[in-house]
Amino acid sequence: MKNIALVLTLFTLVGCATQQDYRLLVGTYTRDNDSKGIYTLKVDPAKKSYTVLDTNSSVTNPSFLAVFPDKVYSIGENRDQGSVHAFDFDPASGKLEALNSLDADGSGSCSVTATPEHVIIANYRSGNLNVFSLNPDGSLNQLVQSIQHSGGSVNSERQKGPHAHQVIFDPSGMYLFSNNLGNDLIYAYRYQPDGSATPLVPVDSLMMEEGGGPRHLAIGPDGTTLYVLQELTGNVSIVSFTDNKLRLLGSVSLVTRPGMSGAADIHLSPDGMFLYATNRIDYNEISVFRIKTPTVLELVAQYSTEGKTPRNFMITKDGRYLFVGNQDTHEIVVFSRDLRRGTLTDTGFRIPIPAPVCHLEF
Repeated sequence: MKNIALVLTLFTLVGCATQQDYRLLVGTYTRDNDSKGIYTLKVDPAKKSYTVLDTNSSVTNPSFLAVFPDKVYSIGENRDQGSVHAFDFDPASGKLEALNSLDADGSGSCSVTATPEHVIIANYRSGNLNVFSLNPDGSLNQLVQSIQHSGGSVNSERQKGPHAHQVIFDPSGMYLFSNNLGNDLIYAYRYQPDGSATPLVPVDSLMMEEGGGPRHLAIGPDGTTLYVLQELTGNVSIVSFTDNKLRLLGSVSLVTRPGMSGAADIHLSPDGMFLYATNRIDYNEISVFRIKTPTVLELVAQYSTEGKTPRNFMITKDGRYLFVGNQDTHEIVVFSRDLRRGTLTDTGFRIPIPAPVCHLEF
């Protein structure tokens, strides 16, 4: 058994070492710039080269995406009436072909996730979650459930009402979490995919810090620890979800000097040993934490994102690179990543993409 494990480990390391390129889907803001919408890219960081495989301009502000082996779903982020879109997708060529679209039944659509049966979106401005059923070919069928959040919080400029900011499944696919920046709550729902008139059933909700503004979360390798990024304060709240209950366990901060926070995105390394989070406005940096235990996080380092407004980032599946999109300087910056220490090194490689917002590896 030890010899087999050694062979598998060596095989994995060799596979990582010899991988040349990565395939990315990038969602962008199309307003006030020359963006072509959704981009599919082939990227070789070692050679500092990239190829645009395809673009699709059928969506206004395709700011968040969900990808399946042969389908892609996008929201259209608009202040008045949002939209949701379905595409056929060929991973081999990177080609996207529009299937259909529906009104989002809400405004400021900002997050989307999907299963083989449903597409679920969060609408920021109207503060509601909507569930759409799918046809057998993966196209959108109809709106089957809408959940309206309510209430605000103490920040008079940003929290006058509910602002649903994310929908994300746990690893089992049995539960969905939603962060609401406007009322400082995180919600947990049980997911019922098979023919239910109400696919999402409320299970619990939890008040975060007042004025924190929960935006995005990452789920720990145990499947029960949530790291919730607070946009307005730059804190990461550590939450457990066990026995259908959300519990606040503690917090750490991205902020190490005075300034205004605009914390944006948060992800774990593929091995679950490190946590990364971006902060915008006065910081434009990414913080790295070592996860010593699920509730004890140690700050390793903070790095400039080498641009303005790092709205979203992704770590490659092999853990070797981190791609961060600087929305206001219109490029993706590529960092190499030390697998053992979690540290980052700027490769000097830049991918010019107008207003990048969402990045996914396929």
